[in-house]
Amino acid sequence: MAQQYGEVVYWNDRYSNEKEPFEWYVGYDGIKHFLTAKYLMSSVDAKNQSPNKVIKGPFQSTKDCRVLIAGCGNSQVGESLLCDGFGKITNVDFSSIVIEQMRKLYSDEWYSELHTRLRSEQKLDEVETNPTQIATKKNVRSPTKKDEIPTFEKMHFECTDLTNEMNFRDESFDMIFCKGALDAVLCGTNASKRVQCMLNECHRILDSKHGVMVIISYGEPNSRLNLFEKNQWEVKIKTVPKPYVPGEKMGG
Repeated sequence: MAQQYGEVVYWNDRYSNEKEPFEWYVGYDGIKHFLTAKYLMSSVDAKNQSPNKVIKGPFQSTKDCRVLIAGCGNSQVGESLLCDGFGKITNVDFSSIVIEQMRKLYSDEWYSELHTRLRSEQKLDEVETNPTQIATKKNVRSPTKKDEIPTFEKMHFECTDLTNEMNFRDESFDMIFCKGALDAVLCGTNASKRVQCMLNECHRILDSKHGVMVIISYGEPNSRLNLFEKNQWEVKIKTVPKPYVPGEKMGG
């Protein structure tokens, strides 16, 4: 069964029959703190292949951060990143079925509904903050920048195999987010070769000064570290707590 996770035929069949959003390993709330400047503010000067030379400058602002979600499936991580202020998001997956489903889901209507919902939440927050305020011409004020509802740049969805040459220019992204995709490639045929092709491509399209790849994997660190060429990557390991499942014993 596990070997099928690396094959596009399996995923096309699965997405044809299972269209509800699904999150592998952990939901966005369990990992979003790793996607902040505290964790992303430094990286290796990869182009100069100097793993000991770390850039201390700040990471890109969320609004300007060019994000690639590798192996997006029908995850809602892209939507969550968008609502958290990330402005330039590209989703890729080698399943043409799920890419078409995601394009239809995140239509113009979806963005319009999101904007309306945020505006409603802002109005509710204003009422809760100022419950006695009366909306008369005397106390109505012009909106400030703080009051403005953000406009969202639409997410892009591309059918792309991570293990082949991708149709992106060098240094096209500031962050690559990969939750489960690396593990899936490792389950398929010619896994070692395909993983190296994937990582080489990811290295090529990451910004050389502050680019970072965030990988969520179920594998033990020792079984993953040897996949990364020391002259290309500086690897930092963080532990993500296992999500609590109702009915499951804590610590089990």
